[in-house]
Amino acid sequence: MHRIDPREEALFLDALNCDSPEQVTALLDDRCASEPELRAGVLELLRHHDSGNRILDETLVRFPDGQNSAPHDERVGKVVGKYKLLEQIGEGGMGVVYMAEQDVPVCRKVALKIIKLGMDTKNVVARFESERQALALMDHPSISKILDAGATETGRPYFVMDLVRGTTVTDFCDKNRLPLRQRLDLFVQICGAIHHAHQKGIIHRDLKPSNILVTSHDGVPLPKIIDFGIAKAINQRLTEKTLFTSYGDMIGTPAYMSPEQAEMCDADVDTRSDIYSLGVLLYELLTGTTPFNLTGKSYREIHDVISQDEPIFPSTRLNALAETKPEIGQERASDFLSMHRFIRGDLDWVVMRCLSKDRKQRYETASDLARDLKRFLSGDPVEAAAPSVTYRFRKFFAKHRASMLAASTIVLALVVGTVTSTVFGVKAHFQAQRAAQAERLAEQRLEETNAAWLQAKQDRDRALAAEQQLAALNRNERNRTAFYRAVASVSPGVEITNGSLPMVASTPTRNATTITPAVLPAVPMVTNDSLLVTRAESTDASGTFVLTARLGEEQAVLALPAQKLIPSTQPGHKQAGISQTEFLRALLAEQRREFGDQDAVVAATLKLLGDAYMVDGHFNEATFAFRECLLIKTELKVDAIERAEATYVLGQALSRGGKATEARHYLQTANELLGPGDTASRELRQAIENALTELDSKD
Repeated sequence: MHRIDPREEALFLDALNCDSPEQVTALLDDRCASEPELRAGVLELLRHHDSGNRILDETLVRFPDGQNSAPHDERVGKVVGKYKLLEQIGEGGMGVVYMAEQDVPVCRKVALKIIKLGMDTKNVVARFESERQALALMDHPSISKILDAGATETGRPYFVMDLVRGTTVTDFCDKNRLPLRQRLDLFVQICGAIHHAHQKGIIHRDLKPSNILVTSHDGVPLPKIIDFGIAKAINQRLTEKTLFTSYGDMIGTPAYMSPEQAEMCDADVDTRSDIYSLGVLLYELLTGTTPFNLTGKSYREIHDVISQDEPIFPSTRLNALAETKPEIGQERASDFLSMHRFIRGDLDWVVMRCLSKDRKQRYETASDLARDLKRFLSGDPVEAAAPSVTYRFRKFFAKHRASMLAASTIVLALVVGTVTSTVFGVKAHFQAQRAAQAERLAEQRLEETNAAWLQAKQDRDRALAAEQQLAALNRNERNRTAFYRAVASVSPGVEITNGSLPMVASTPTRNATTITPAVLPAVPMVTNDSLLVTRAESTDASGTFVLTARLGEEQAVLALPAQKLIPSTQPGHKQAGISQTEFLRALLAEQRREFGDQDAVVAATLKLLGDAYMVDGHFNEATFAFRECLLIKTELKVDAIERAEATYVLGQALSRGGKATEARHYLQTANELLGPGDTASRELRQAIENALTELDSKD
């Protein structure tokens, strides 16, 4: 038999683990760039490998020389040991899985996994026997159980397992439209099975949806962990044969692989690598996608992404998918806003702890992960969250609201009763001893107390007023700074000096305006509570632009060079290069920088940006801006009328964008927010009713 080079064998096994033809090609390009002989040897192994694997078949079309397959020694209808092969039901890198029938000593159908013909090299046989030994060690209802083992007449090993009739965990959840809570319940069972394997000293190292099947047991979903083909023992030896992973071999599926596993150093992988893979699976169950898109990337690029890039929070990823993949909400029997609220916070923290690059920051065990998810489902504080006293008290109060209110009422009654009894007792005692002196002393102390209370109240009111005034001044100054930076960012050549732009004139009142150049009448451009921007142009040849801004009570007139900050609409002038939406995006970026993402100023500018997009006919962009505006106002708990207005404009944008069903939902929600007896927003109610009538007429 021709002796296979160990490097060819290692590359061949890695190619069998690839998920796409592009990954196989990228693997060979990356590892055989300067060694054509090594590449040719691997391709020869692939040509003579009878896999029936779509990925390899598509890859070998590019290299048509030679044959793609070799006949199996075992086929459907043949008998292996005491098992008759009925149907091929699966295939992996090392072996083929058949549904087989056993007649003696019992009659039943089983799954029989046998090593592939041509794969019986020393390394592959060692891995195959390791999987067989790993399954023999475990006894858990969610782990495929080994029933028998042996070897064929040609000496190729096989083993027999329970026959699992099910679908992958992600397909099962999506097809059955499982809500997020039921998905978490199913995931907790998976964590229990992995914890059992870890207790037996086995690391799976290839946890992914295709290796977790879900079947039904008495009408209850039951997950089954399969394929321990690349499992690793922690403190024991699984087989007498030597199992060696060459340096530079990437073992596992890249999309679910931990950073330490991607380093391709087998000695440094422990149970926390499976915790990372569980985190990727949880991310996919919640959002419908994995944290990283590795399609078409080379092995070096895959390694860099897994080791260095930080994943996006699941709630943020879900928000981004609201427009591009609406089916995600349907598969979870919910809408994107409800799912975003459900995931944001605690679940974000749980997932990101699993996906930490530093494994010391991950959960120690799969049982710890399951326990934290159970805490979340029962309303208790999760360990993954910042352990502040306020957070824990808030979660405890939310869970035991009725009990806490009842206990507080009882305690308050006891305190009031005790204080009242004590006061009356002391008063009676002093009246019996020295009534007159006690009365005068009481009156004197009462006057002192009242005076001290009045003084303290006045001091507190003054301090509160000063604090509010200082906060208002600070917000105005920060808003002014954001405006200046936005102007400078969209106007090349304009520089900020000492925190401001060059001014022609500045006066303390709103109506006074002094402009040095002769200018045309100002035209309103942007309004935003404490911000008013108007536009004017000089009539001289220099083309200087003058921008008037009102920031609170202060008006500033800014002289800007002719870099065309705002478009001109006057006859005889060239069109400028900066549109209203571009200026608002620049202003929004600066306001986020000053105030953060959850602020009323940011929400107001998002509303203006959405209005501008609506005027320009960009309804998808307007929908995104209005949706984020509504989320911020919901978080800030603004009054119902303001939320109704934000909901209404979102419905209008969806209607103009041709999304009638979702538009009707938001318009009806806005109508419900106003309430039947609300007369303060009659015009808004009329606008909502008109929009609904317009939608009905289109239908």
